[in-house]
Amino acid sequence: SRGLRRPKVLVDTCRMLIHGGISATHHDAYDEIPHASELSYNLGDPVGGIIAQSTAQTRAFTRGWVTLNTGSKDVTVKVPSGLVDAANRPVPSSFTLRAHRGVVYRRKA
Repeated sequence: SRGLRRPKVLVDTCRMLIHGGISATHHDAYDEIPHASELSYNLGDPVGGIIAQSTAQTRAFTRGWVTLNTGSKDVTVKVPSGLVDAANRPVPSSFTLRAHRGVVYRRKA
């Protein structure tokens, strides 16, 4: 189902945004193009380097912020101010990021 694919798409997207690379999957990993609104964000240019918060890696952009938890345990991540989620709601100053998950936030317009 599409709901099960969405976390994988976000993890791959976060990995690409943080590290600047493209992630490949095996030949039948997606039998259709999954949708996540975060894929259409224009985050702008990277600001500074990658910052580690325990097993989470974060990266700030001129118009957004990305985090990816590469660890096997959940981790609490601190979030810069002025960001919104995919539904345009303000995000908390910190949250628990599940293992092997990623999040993409935008700057408030």
